[in-house]
Amino acid sequence: PWFFCVWEGPAGERACALRDQMDTHGSSLCGKQERLEIKGNSSMCTLVIRAPNITDQGEWTCAVSDDKMETVKDYRQLDMVVEGKMDLVADTNMEDMVEGEKVELICSVTEAYPVPDLAWSMPSTMIGMLNTSSHAVVSPPGLSGLASIQHHVYYTPSLHDQGGSISCMAMQGKNITRQVRDKVIRVKQKELREKQNGEAKGNIDMVTLVSGIILALVIILVILTWLIVNTRFSSKKKNSSNVDLVKHIKSDNQNRKEKTADDEKQFEAVDMTYIDLFNIGSSNTDLEKTSSSASCSSVTSGDTQDASATIGSESEESEELNMSPKRRTTYMETHFDFPL
Repeated sequence: PWFFCVWEGPAGERACALRDQMDTHGSSLCGKQERLEIKGNSSMCTLVIRAPNITDQGEWTCAVSDDKMETVKDYRQLDMVVEGKMDLVADTNMEDMVEGEKVELICSVTEAYPVPDLAWSMPSTMIGMLNTSSHAVVSPPGLSGLASIQHHVYYTPSLHDQGGSISCMAMQGKNITRQVRDKVIRVKQKELREKQNGEAKGNIDMVTLVSGIILALVIILVILTWLIVNTRFSSKKKNSSNVDLVKHIKSDNQNRKEKTADDEKQFEAVDMTYIDLFNIGSSNTDLEKTSSSASCSSVTSGDTQDASATIGSESEESEELNMSPKRRTTYMETHFDFPL
């Protein structure tokens, strides 16, 4: 039985262990290893790789020593595969192909390791021609070590291929992984396709015509609306221009000035003091008393009928005397002089 085991990878990583110290993750006689762990029994030494990556690709060496210090080596090839993303596309709708018209198909695999091998196939019953003579294009790997590949082929459909399919297969790591994508074929006769194209063109022309008519009607409505609005605006502007507002204002001011001049002629301004106004009021009172006495004496000296007439006439004169001072005093101007 062995008592010492060593595993070494293609990148130089090592994991070492004694038989009685196996199954200890993270510790190793060759140094601390988080990814590598040795397991086994007295007759077997096994290496476990945690989170493998493409740098682990290659040949690994195992060396085992027994109690007599005899060493035995063995080698194992580790093949790493990173399955890429596969896609199959065409430059036209595969369900609307026309007989005799060439179609381009593109099969691609991205971010893969190692670079996959691409293969095309179609049923033997199909009589259309599939040209796969072009070479695949491989993109160089980036920092991650992953690569991409594309292959362009050309297919000329036949009406007898209706319902068939074309397949692309990607194989990686000596058939470790395999992916397949396919496209179903729908072929139409050229005459039918031309008829459909003609109908579609006719529909487009009809839609264009209707759209043109609608647009013309809208333009006509806009022009009519503009003409109506412009006519109304011009009419209002013309009516407004016929009215001479300045002349109206001047005439109104002239009437006011004439009325003011008439008022000044009718009422004369008198300049007097408050004492003069008081004297005028007193003289008017004395005058009223004298008139009353005269009226009474006239009645006693004459006959009754004449007295009535005299009284009536004198009363009228008395009313005129009474009214005239009041009329004059109504338009008198009074000034109050205060000593400074």
